[in-house]
Amino acid sequence: MAVIRRTPGTISSPPAVKSATAVFKEAQDLGLQLMPFDIEGLLQHYKISVCYEDMDDLSGYVERRGKCWFIGVNIYQSKRRQRFTMAHELGHICLHADSVTSRYAEKIFFRSQLTTLQEKEANEFASDLLIPRDLLFAQIAEGRKKLSDLADMFEVSLDAMRYKAFKLKLIPEY
Repeated sequence: MAVIRRTPGTISSPPAVKSATAVFKEAQDLGLQLMPFDIEGLLQHYKISVCYEDMDDLSGYVERRGKCWFIGVNIYQSKRRQRFTMAHELGHICLHADSVTSRYAEKIFFRSQLTTLQEKEANEFASDLLIPRDLLFAQIAEGRKKLSDLADMFEVSLDAMRYKAFKLKLIPEY
């Protein structure tokens, strides 16, 4: 297994903000790049370690070891998928920190009908963080309407952009 680790940081608690909107606002206040969203910079700010690993059929996991948080990301997935995974796992930290006792990983992916409520919430968190509604509508108002072009601008997968457009009722079906 190939593992690339960043030095773990210690935080006494998960980020004090819970919603993707609040996390986005904090990133904005920190001067982080917002489009595409600098998820790695935000994780560094929170002192959350990112580990790139060979995970077979997993996209990622979140793990707490004492006061240290780790996000594992599948080294073989696309950069865009890795960005979504990092945002998704940050969602678990912000929304479900009390239920993350050790390694928290599921083999269920974004579109599955079998996802748990926590997985759905973490997916929504990631979508809202990486593709904020107001920034998406601003790009559409400027004439950018092709989902593939929007996915490129936000550095997310076409599936993630299609799902966001569906959730915002911009397209009739997903």
